[in-house]
Amino acid sequence: MGTGASEDCRLTVVLATESEQEHRCLRVLREAGLDAAIERVTPTGEDPVVVVTLPCGHRPTAVDVSAATARVTGELLAVGLHAEVRGTGFRSPAG
Repeated sequence: MGTGASEDCRLTVVLATESEQEHRCLRVLREAGLDAAIERVTPTGEDPVVVVTLPCGHRPTAVDVSAATARVTGELLAVGLHAEVRGTGFRSPAG
């Protein structure tokens, strides 16, 4: 049984893009209506990645993760961009 808090849960897809393509990927994903941001994942701030956050009203299943990954990479491939999926995650609301 779900709780009200799970309604704000987010599934994340982390992408490593080709060199210097982060901002172009970000623009394409945002134009597709996706919530995307560039984040730095190392302590030194190197290796920026694009993190896409998708709403998910429950803890994501393997099917949810596959669908989200396919959607995100499909948006990029449609405009000739390539990004490697580096991981997926789950963010629940604070509280």
